[in-house]
Amino acid sequence: MITLCKYLKIKKNLINILILFAITVSTQAQSNISGLVINKYGSPVEGANIISTESHNGTISNKEGQFSLGNIIPGESIIKVSAIGYNTIFDTITHNDTLITIHLQKSPITLEEVNVENNRQKAIKLNTSLQAEIISQGYIEQNNAGSLMQSLSKIPGINSISIGSGFSKPVIRGLSYYRVVFAEYGIKREEQQWSNHNGLSVDQNNIENLEIIFGPGALEYGSDAIGGIINILPDNIPESGKISGEITLNGQTNTQWYGVSGKLGARKNKLFTIASFTYNNFGDFTIPGTHYYLLPTPATSVEGSHKIEIGNRVYNTAGREQAFKLETGYVGKTVNNRLIFEYHSNKNGFFDYSGIQYDSIKEIQDNSYRDILLPFQEIDDYSISNLLRMDHHNNQITVNAGWQLNISDEFSNLTDRTGNRYADLIYFRNMDNLSVSLNLQTLTLSGKYCINNIANHQISFGLSGQYQTQSINGYDHILPPYNRLDAGIFITDRWKLNKKLHFHYGLRFDNYSINIEESLNPDPSYGDSIFNEAQSKVYQGEVISAGLIYENKQTTLKLNFGNSYRIPSIYELSAYGLHRHDIKFEIGDINLDPEQAWQMDISASRQYKSLFLSISPFVYYFTNYIYLYPTSELRPEGQVWQYRQDKALLTGGEFTVNYQYKNTTVNLGAEYVYAVNLNLITALPSTPPASATIEISQSFMDNKLFTNNIISVNTTLAAAQKYTVINELQTPDYVVFGLKAQTTLNISGYKLKTLIIVDNLLNNKYFNHLSIYRRLRIPEPGRNIQILLTIPI
Repeated sequence: MITLCKYLKIKKNLINILILFAITVSTQAQSNISGLVINKYGSPVEGANIISTESHNGTISNKEGQFSLGNIIPGESIIKVSAIGYNTIFDTITHNDTLITIHLQKSPITLEEVNVENNRQKAIKLNTSLQAEIISQGYIEQNNAGSLMQSLSKIPGINSISIGSGFSKPVIRGLSYYRVVFAEYGIKREEQQWSNHNGLSVDQNNIENLEIIFGPGALEYGSDAIGGIINILPDNIPESGKISGEITLNGQTNTQWYGVSGKLGARKNKLFTIASFTYNNFGDFTIPGTHYYLLPTPATSVEGSHKIEIGNRVYNTAGREQAFKLETGYVGKTVNNRLIFEYHSNKNGFFDYSGIQYDSIKEIQDNSYRDILLPFQEIDDYSISNLLRMDHHNNQITVNAGWQLNISDEFSNLTDRTGNRYADLIYFRNMDNLSVSLNLQTLTLSGKYCINNIANHQISFGLSGQYQTQSINGYDHILPPYNRLDAGIFITDRWKLNKKLHFHYGLRFDNYSINIEESLNPDPSYGDSIFNEAQSKVYQGEVISAGLIYENKQTTLKLNFGNSYRIPSIYELSAYGLHRHDIKFEIGDINLDPEQAWQMDISASRQYKSLFLSISPFVYYFTNYIYLYPTSELRPEGQVWQYRQDKALLTGGEFTVNYQYKNTTVNLGAEYVYAVNLNLITALPSTPPASATIEISQSFMDNKLFTNNIISVNTTLAAAQKYTVINELQTPDYVVFGLKAQTTLNISGYKLKTLIIVDNLLNNKYFNHLSIYRRLRIPEPGRNIQILLTIPI
């Protein structure tokens, strides 16, 4: 292991070298690119969007197909060009380009990037040697579900841990919770990642683009990115001198969902403003046919001994969602700055399988399907972000700062086990039965300096820091108050060996300081007198990564090898209490060591005429994987689960096929994860089964009134998951069908987009292995018909 002193010495020398390069290299002014967008017949394409993927600056071609795009970073830059009715392309431009011509090919399937673009690798080929995807707003719309991760779950390698209709957590290649980073604009978001009931506080209806990186992204994001990254990209800057936007109406049959979202953007000269909002209201979700679930009883197995009929509606799963975002910014020749304020709120009911009583069944069933009863959860998330980018000659400086306040409250039917907490019981019942209240504040600051094209090198170095503090309240004690300070420094190099071969490598060093406050048992007659003793811990870790990229016109090959490092979370160290809706009494281990993993990723893709193929195998080896393990101890609240560590291996991969013939497009995506505990020779918990998704789309001829007419059918096939840990229910295989239809209605110059999505077309009964309700053998929602109408402003 390289010592801290050696690391600091290495970084000092590297920084000195980089500064010397910056002083001695010849500099160039920023470029302004003008051009023409035409089709294969040489006719101009009006209304094409031309966007710089580095600066996110954009413009639109005029009636003659002409455009002008300023503020282009010298060197090799990538622009994205898209237009309705044409294939989206990514083109590489150099500092020698001042006037370019872009040729667009007519697309018979104009799903507005319903699939991740076949050319997506070009947008990220110089950014990472890992498997990565760029996901567009069009894809999210076409696969719209109750939450962002449910909408992305058809992408091979992506799954979601869901509870009901309102929220879900990300899973990348079988890794989740603190092993996956969720970020906005490069700023890591911090929520209650430990909890199955806390989804992502994000408005999926107003995301223009996001990137997904599979595998370790710890070089820039820190230790939590051991499994992958989901990063929302900044919105495109509005065109100067115009005000534009849209409103989308959404209705769904299964939950009687109704919602509205909208966005409005304006720009005058160098100043711009973007505002967006969302409101969703939904009721209890329905399941296929009349259903029975097995009522758990205290100190018994999950299945219990009582069979209760719930009919075809899962009661108290209704919810509300509200979101608002306001962004203002400045676009200059050498300086761009964005200031973003966001608010997101969720309120969701939980089906109360832990505390339900026979005499309350009738009362619950008699309530409105929109009522939110005990138990329920409220989450309010506030954030302020500032994104600054400065360009100086051939170099670039970015500084991102963010503040986030995440308030997570749970309300439950409170009980006094021993009769010793009467005062607490009355107090918290007067606070609407407040069970758990967690108030998490996070400050984040990161900076990066990038030197471009120095003898075929692009060298970046940077630092990042984060400060967290959490306070607690409520009747139940799950997490102690704490504060945490992180600081890291990294350096990367993208070395262009030749036109087709690139070598990426880098290293990072982090220091973590954690202070955990003492937590006393409010009921010492039961359990330990002290839940957690006061603790102070310091961790240090390093990450290395190296990879190769080979790319020609038809083929892209990627290979990445490196190690990853993740410190234990506060919950893994100090959890003590009932995770009420999982019927688990969870206990942390203050002596856990940081996770260490060695990872290898391979990606190969080939474009041959109208056929695109991609395969991405991976192998992850953990020397000390952290996970919850069921013990033999039973308490009145439920079974005791304890965090522990073992050696583990995860391997598998993703496979993608895209084929286009005339007006028909066929897409196939498949994934497989094998996860094993090498010490116990058993499965790792919550591993998704092998699955595949097939979609066939057919477009139809446009006319004056209707354009972009497409119908598609899809099917999802999932294998049975029989390789599970103790007390983890197995799930059978299933096949589910879906249907989509879309058109654009042209009325008086307005283009009204209409989209109809039918999920679970045949109303099949099936179980998602990662669903929380699956533990009660409650199946996934039945048939759902969704209609979205988008009205331009």
